[in-house]
Amino acid sequence: MAILAEITKWMAVNSEGIYATRPWKIFGEGPGTKVKGTGRFNENGRQILTAEDVRFTTKGKTLYAFLMGWPAKQAGGGAAGGQGKTGGWQDSPTWSCWGTRAS
Repeated sequence: MAILAEITKWMAVNSEGIYATRPWKIFGEGPGTKVKGTGRFNENGRQILTAEDVRFTTKGKTLYAFLMGWPAKQAGGGAAGGQGKTGGWQDSPTWSCWGTRAS
């Protein structure tokens, strides 16, 4: 039940970036996007996700970025900030972090 309670708390904070959103032009960036395998079921080749792994969704003109781990320092930049190889966001978005670290 503790896991379900943690998921419920996480969803209360992050549901705006999940429900009724669309994928951004790239699904994410970071080491976890370099999947090794044949394209079939490859759970054995799955990497542990870190704060360097980011997943993106959009709703209207809003870009949501989900860090897959808790950052040791400030997060931002990369593809969404126009500094990465994919860039292309008209204005660099303002980054903010909300929520709590999972226990």
